[in-house]
Amino acid sequence: MRPAFVAASGIIGPGQATTSTDTSETMPITRRERAPSDAELVRDCVLGHDEAWEALIRRFRRLIYSIAVSYRLGDAGADDVFQRVAIKLLQNLPKLRKVESLPSWIGAVTRHECQALRRESRHEDPAGLEGAPEPAEGPVDLVEEALEVERQHAVALAFEKLGEPCHGLLHALYREQPTPSYSEIAARTGRPIGSLGPTRARCLQKLQKLYLEAGGLPLG
Repeated sequence: MRPAFVAASGIIGPGQATTSTDTSETMPITRRERAPSDAELVRDCVLGHDEAWEALIRRFRRLIYSIAVSYRLGDAGADDVFQRVAIKLLQNLPKLRKVESLPSWIGAVTRHECQALRRESRHEDPAGLEGAPEPAEGPVDLVEEALEVERQHAVALAFEKLGEPCHGLLHALYREQPTPSYSEIAARTGRPIGSLGPTRARCLQKLQKLYLEAGGLPLG
């Protein structure tokens, strides 16, 4: 049975495309290079390192676009929102007091820019964005969809930051299709089968901690 945290996250498992990567290939459980933290990327961005800015934008690009898509803005509108958020992010990086709140900050700024663009477009085109009618579900549901996108992004970001053996173990258990047997996973890791259950529980706890640190909303 899938743990409550994993099920509620809506990101670990087949058929979840938002902020996830291709998981069709079997990934051996090997040592991975640690992903830089948000704080490290922000520090290097402020110091003027272009590669850090590119890495930071790559990390949050899909979150920004996914929120824009949830607001039914279309491709051109999503591009516009992305540019607006990127500019505000660049302007505000030196002023950030709580870097651990960066994902939440980006999510809030993106929602604000989406709402602003909708108002601008509605004023210019009363028929709706790009000639489309106003979504039937209304702005409250659009905000909830955007928040769900942020939750999924936070889980994906937490998963990216997991070290080994947790990353490889949870990848094998929840993302590989078909799911390998415990004996196969034990053979890959060189661990006894009996140790996988307790390790899995510890890894899920670590994932949840990283999820909250990434700005994820409490689940359940």
